[in-house]
Amino acid sequence: MVSFNQDEAAALKPGLHAAELQWDGMQRFALRAHREWLEQKCTEAVNKRASCMADFQKARQERESLERLRQQQWEIYQNEAALLEQRRLDDLFLARQFSADRSHHQS
Repeated sequence: MVSFNQDEAAALKPGLHAAELQWDGMQRFALRAHREWLEQKCTEAVNKRASCMADFQKARQERESLERLRQQQWEIYQNEAALLEQRRLDDLFLARQFSADRSHHQS
């Protein structure tokens, strides 16, 4: 059974057919149901957006962590390469020094 609000009660005037009242009631019911459906969809969309934002933030943090790790590894690699180059230069210097000393002592 359809309940009447003040607008519907005011519509009860002489000459208004019962079918028109029933049609108006069904239209209001359909509009309310559609509004509730839209509100539910809106709530779902808001929740989905929040979930997506959380996923995005997590992915961003993971990317930033990986970038920091990559940067640290690059710095370690550069330091090790510099140490190896310095050792090579030291060995070369010592080899030349040793060779010069031997040739100087032999003469």
